[in-house]
Amino acid sequence: MGEDPLDTFQRELRGQLVAAARSQAIEPVGVQRVPALAIRVAAATVVVALLSIGFILLRPSEAFADVFEITRRDNEVVLEVVDLVEDPDAIIDQLSSDLDLEVRVEAVPVPDQMVGEIIAVGSLGSLEPTIDESADGTVSTIRLPVDGGGPLIFEYGREANVDEEYAATRPDPSCADFVGRTVADARADLLDAADTVQFEFVNSDGIAIPSLNMNDVDPEATISQTFFTSADTLFVEVSFGAIEFTQHPNCVP
Repeated sequence: MGEDPLDTFQRELRGQLVAAARSQAIEPVGVQRVPALAIRVAAATVVVALLSIGFILLRPSEAFADVFEITRRDNEVVLEVVDLVEDPDAIIDQLSSDLDLEVRVEAVPVPDQMVGEIIAVGSLGSLEPTIDESADGTVSTIRLPVDGGGPLIFEYGREANVDEEYAATRPDPSCADFVGRTVADARADLLDAADTVQFEFVNSDGIAIPSLNMNDVDPEATISQTFFTSADTLFVEVSFGAIEFTQHPNCVP
């Protein structure tokens, strides 16, 4: 018996997201760089799909503060994100009543800075959402074609449990404390920052060598990016040569 299509979809997307989270600009999310590790860091428009397994089908109940400001255009509907998600029914109620959409919502573990944010949007039907992101990687707008169909699926960030790996992440302000320093210079601070430190070396051809520990990394390599993949695990990208600060704003010294 073959693999369920939804399981295949989720597995392939998570693989893409893990790879994306480890590229120089945390080159984004979605079916292309939201970090299963990072949200796209640079402003861009990408098609995004669901990240994880086990979606919960919820139905409208009482009214909540609107998460979106909805604008209808000739060939699309634009959802501008105007509030954090405090309750999934806020999304369900607004989109089912205003747009007559079937909506599914899943809460996924994220770092504290991303709790309540829209993490990913996708569809199991012909409705193909497109996400626009701000420079810091937060979702700013979601655009929907007017002629699509099928359940619309949202993931939003929740507080992670102890030792739980994040489904999405982005650099926090501590990244700027490390970028531009050599591994030798930052060694003590890196070990103080997290129980586990993982490295990825990116060579001059842009090819990444992942899953390295501290002893496997040249101490003179330069740190180009850091982000947490769980509360106690810090991911560090290193390379040689000048650092081009085209990454997340939190990584610019």
